[in-house]
Amino acid sequence: MGMDQITLGLDPLPKKTRKEVFLDEMNQVVPWAELVALVQPHARGAHQALGGRPPFPIETMLRIHCLQPEHINKIIGTYQFRKEEQRYSRRVSMEEIEKNDFNLNISRYVSTAEDEEEIDLAKVHEELVALDRKIKTATQQHNEFLKELGLPLLP
Repeated sequence: MGMDQITLGLDPLPKKTRKEVFLDEMNQVVPWAELVALVQPHARGAHQALGGRPPFPIETMLRIHCLQPEHINKIIGTYQFRKEEQRYSRRVSMEEIEKNDFNLNISRYVSTAEDEEEIDLAKVHEELVALDRKIKTATQQHNEFLKELGLPLLP
């Protein structure tokens, strides 16, 4: 009598990956057809007239850039009220855009880089000098113990 996977209790279908599970959950939560119908009329194809790459399908872009309601509300509020927020949004004049050859790449106008902590070099120097003194004191004390034991001293 032959045994197959089903009789062994093994699932003949491979286990779903985390990505597949996530996408299945998203399909249940997000009404993709309704969302595409809402966004499609506002999609632009101007880049094609400029010789750019053809756009990704709207549904693909929505799936890639799916935003939570609080993100959408922040974007809308920022646009409606022309808010400026460091590392998020900035109002730019047409002169600045023209100066940048009409490049509308967001990173050209809004930097997401965080300011680095300013280092007080004098303070760091003092700390290093103090550590050096402690090391020299500890080495001298250690060498005294080594000398008593008849062992070679540290440099």
